Amino acid sequence: MDIGIPIKLQINFNNALKTGELNLKDENIKDCDLERFILPFLEKNNNITKLNLSNNLIESDGAIALANNKTIKTLILNLNQIKDEGVMALAQNNLLEELHLYDPIITAKGALSLFKNDTIKRLRVMTGNYDVYNIIIMRKKRIERKKIVEELIKKYNANSKNNTVFPFPTAGGHIVIHELVANYCL
Repeated sequence: MDIGIPIKLQINFNNALKTGELNLKDENIKDCDLERFILPFLEKNNNITKLNLSNNLIESDGAIALANNKTIKTLILNLNQIKDEGVMALAQNNLLEELHLYDPIITAKGALSLFKNDTIKRLRVMTGNYDVYNIIIMRKKRIERKKIVEELIKKYNANSKNNTVFPFPTAGGHIVIHELVANYCL
């Protein structure tokens, strides 16, 4: 065990080495703790792909530092003090597949940055800000439409930019997906 690292963190680090998940929920971790202990540990142990930092004291600077991590695929940052700058940095990370942000302090600007990220497959943002909530809902619907169009294109090899007709099992009907709709969804 490293003498400079608090005992409780060392225990969590040892558990993470066995499970691939670092659970630091409710540990009063601050941005400086991230930079001093946690990020160096993650850099040395790239088999850890899930990090839970719920209910800590992480602010935007900590989120920005986390955004540069290249191994974490699931990041849980519920109940921290992350603002737009931190969320915008996290949205730039193209390796994150799952992000949880319960009660972030963000505006529509931060939510729009998440809206543009398609690599995050599972995005959970809970907030009382209706503008933010609506943007997150629109993102989910856009991703769903995109998946439907991709499946149709894949299934029927319709990679044309022209109007494309896909057979649809209705009473003699067809679905026409126009270029405008296809471009919007993709």
